[in-house]
Amino acid sequence: MNQSLPFRIFGGVSFLRAALFLFMTERYLASAGVTVTSDTFLLAQGVGVATLSMGFIAWRIPDVAGDAMKPLGQLYGIVLAIYIAWLGYNTVVGDVGGATVYVVLVVHIALAAMFFINSKK
Repeated sequence: MNQSLPFRIFGGVSFLRAALFLFMTERYLASAGVTVTSDTFLLAQGVGVATLSMGFIAWRIPDVAGDAMKPLGQLYGIVLAIYIAWLGYNTVVGDVGGATVYVVLVVHIALAAMFFINSKK
């Protein structure tokens, strides 16, 4: 597998999630079982901007990283593992739920595995 592939996939997923956060905020939050208020709406749009930014960074890493692809892959794998643990915990305690959360968990688990596998080669 090409070392840039996980970064490109993560960037694409981030772009998609950012679009959902920014342009379909109420529906996206409701699909995860989050009550939509003016505060959560504003926070979700801020998360959308941050997610879009991370997508751009991930998309460009293969072009600028050079020999640092393996350490960056490990770093992204660790960051995704932390996110997976946080989202998994909030799913177990019932703060979030629904199909959206499970799809996000599965996609990010697969991406974390890809980052870790590619960083060992």
